[in-house]
Amino acid sequence: MSVLASDPIEGFIQSELDDYPLQGNQVVLAALDYVVRTYNLRPTWSSMWGARTPEAGRRLGIGADWPALSFEWPDPDGPSTALLSNALDGVAELKAPQIVLLIGDEPVAWIDDDITPRLERWAARRDKTVPTLLVKPNPKVGLTLVHLEELIRFVHRVRDWRERNSSPTAPTTA
Repeated sequence: MSVLASDPIEGFIQSELDDYPLQGNQVVLAALDYVVRTYNLRPTWSSMWGARTPEAGRRLGIGADWPALSFEWPDPDGPSTALLSNALDGVAELKAPQIVLLIGDEPVAWIDDDITPRLERWAARRDKTVPTLLVKPNPKVGLTLVHLEELIRFVHRVRDWRERNSSPTAPTTA
């Protein structure tokens, strides 16, 4: 059963994975690839597809070689994690513990269409000492060139921060 739109948006790549529609703006995806390479970013997939996420990237033409974190859906009857309340606020919160472990004290640009107010508060607190950017694309539109401009401004802010803090590594993107 295909769930792809019968009339794809012009300029968009369309595919699917497990009957889930994948769609990406070719120009934005190419620009994202350019930003990742130009600014030596270390992107990491943080999708609920886990190890299969690079397959989604391959279908869209970007990120097939990016590492992917693995996640499991929580047991609805089990205890919540530190960032989850008893009522799951958003899938991004399920990803948060592993992302926090991955980034440690390093800057991060986290791009996710499911950022919650709790994660926004976490990022605002963290950004006071370590550059932290949350980008929340509209899931119906996806990543845009405006988001990429924001990411580039963030990379420059990280470079300034690193110069002040003498840290040579590149920011992680999740």
